[in-house]
Amino acid sequence: MSYKGLGVRSDAAKPGGFTLVELLVVIAIIGTLVGLLLPAVQAAREAARRSACQNNLKQLGLAVLNYESANGELPAACYPLRLALLSPQPTYWSRVSFITWILPFLEEQSVADLAIAQIKANGGTWSGPFAKQPQSLLCPSENWRKPGPLGGGVTSYHGNRGDIGMDHTMNNVRGPMGQGSVGTGSTARSIAVKIKDITDGTSNTVMLGEVVVGNQSTSTPGGIGTLSHDPSTPPANCLALVADGAYSAADTGSYPPGSIWGEGKATYTHFFMNAPPNFPRCTNGNDNGVYILPASSYHPGGVFVTFCDASTRFVTDQVDAGDVTASQVNNQGGTANAWTYTKASIRGVWGAISTIKHAESLRFEQ
Repeated sequence: MSYKGLGVRSDAAKPGGFTLVELLVVIAIIGTLVGLLLPAVQAAREAARRSACQNNLKQLGLAVLNYESANGELPAACYPLRLALLSPQPTYWSRVSFITWILPFLEEQSVADLAIAQIKANGGTWSGPFAKQPQSLLCPSENWRKPGPLGGGVTSYHGNRGDIGMDHTMNNVRGPMGQGSVGTGSTARSIAVKIKDITDGTSNTVMLGEVVVGNQSTSTPGGIGTLSHDPSTPPANCLALVADGAYSAADTGSYPPGSIWGEGKATYTHFFMNAPPNFPRCTNGNDNGVYILPASSYHPGGVFVTFCDASTRFVTDQVDAGDVTASQVNNQGGTANAWTYTKASIRGVWGAISTIKHAESLRFEQ
């Protein structure tokens, strides 16, 4: 009788499984490969983020130039003329940022219309339409991904006010994104910069730059130091507050840089080129008192800036920025009233490309 096919046990050898040692070896190899590939993947991601960030700045630069073509002048960093002419004056008219005016050229016309309507109705610059977050205002490399402390949308991109720190009420114009007007009502007149005013050359004058959004911490780069200072104070005084990546005296309050894109006060949408990129930043402890607020980013080694011809370039942290221990002087050589200085920059190449009309002869090359 045959028993084939009736489930009788066969002595044929069965294939064996992995041993524990073999499994551990495979896991180790996979782990090694992942470890080797991860830096390359991270580098590729950062390269993509850098490219998108640069493109954002390019589009903002074009938006500013389109605004200039339509209005005959660059948008005001604060004190916009079209609101200065209104009577009665809206409560927050002087604090509307340049970003508000270029939104229509970034395909954000509805946000711009609602924002201006809110200002005219005596509303503020941190709620309603100002709480919207246009993605073109946020660098993909930025760590902060939520609304600012006051509820406003944030921005990674600020306007260049020049090489001398000053609050938004000082009408001295060093950089292209200056105060828009003086006076109110029938006496109001424009002092906004026009393209013809940029006699140093549009391809040699910085218009916009990256600034890391403040995170209300004591650490760099997101934090900001608290320092009692004025426009004559050497930037090195702020550097002295930093040790092991943290400020010994820090502003952890409600006014971090870039935290409201609609605000024209210095801390929110301005930057100054009296210190090199990614240098420590300091405030007097409020949103008006920012005098050392350099360009900054999460890109290793430097920042992107847009020039007044809408070209964008990456500038390294090692750019010549003059002597950071030097006090800003006035026209007579003293440090009093330093904001009245009208001569060439004392802040090296970096300072020279921040000014619009001070006859620096150098040419900034890529």
